[in-house]
Amino acid sequence: MKKKIIGSCLILLFLLTACGKKEEAEKEASESSSTNETTQQSAAKIEDLRDGTNFTDFDGETQLAIVFATLNDIVVAYDYGVGGAEAQLKTEMTPESISNMKESVDSMAAQQEKLRQESTEVLGRLDIFKEKAKTEEEVALLKQAQEELADVSQQILEVLAQVTPENAAMSRTTVDALKEQYLAKSEGIMTAMKKIVQVAGLDEEKFMNLTIYIIDHVAKE
Repeated sequence: MKKKIIGSCLILLFLLTACGKKEEAEKEASESSSTNETTQQSAAKIEDLRDGTNFTDFDGETQLAIVFATLNDIVVAYDYGVGGAEAQLKTEMTPESISNMKESVDSMAAQQEKLRQESTEVLGRLDIFKEKAKTEEEVALLKQAQEELADVSQQILEVLAQVTPENAAMSRTTVDALKEQYLAKSEGIMTAMKKIVQVAGLDEEKFMNLTIYIIDHVAKE
C-alpha cells in the first residue's frame, strides 16, 4: 500500500509558484521549440550528472536544477516510504494488521541511511554552486530543513515499530502530531529553495524548464 504524506510534485509545485508561473504558462513554455531545444541540449549533458562528475562545468541554473531534481527524488522516497507505513496505522489494530504494517516500516527503515547519505551528497554540491557566495545562508537553511525532515521520518518509524493492539490509538495520536512536523519541515525545504532561486539571481525560466525536464526525462540512478 502506497500513500504519500505530501505530494510527489513537491518541487514541480514550487517551480510553478515560486517562479511566478501558472501551469498553462509553464506548459506553453515547455512546448516552445526554442525553449525545448535549449533545455534538451542542456539535459543531454546532464544524463551523466547523477554521480556529480563535471558539476563545476555547468552554469548556475543547471547546477541548481540538478540539485533540486535529485532532492525531489529523495523527498518523494520519504513521502512514499513513511506515508505508506503510517497510513496502515489505525486506532484499532490486530496482530496481523500490525505485522503487515511493520513490513512497510522495516522496508523504509532499511532505506533511511541511504537516503540520508544521498541527501548529504546532493546538498554537498551546493558547496561548489557558482552562486555560493550569494546563497550561503539560504543553503544552510535548506540543509537544516532536509536533515530535520529525515529526523522526523525516523521518529515516525520508531513509533510505528512499537505499535501493539493495546497502544494503537495512542500511537495514532503521536504519529498524527509527528506528521504535522513532517509537513512543516517539507514546507521549510520549499521555502529555502525559493529563497535560493531568488537570491542567486538566476534565469528563472531556464532553471525551471531544466528542473522539470530532469525530473520528467533524465534517468535516475
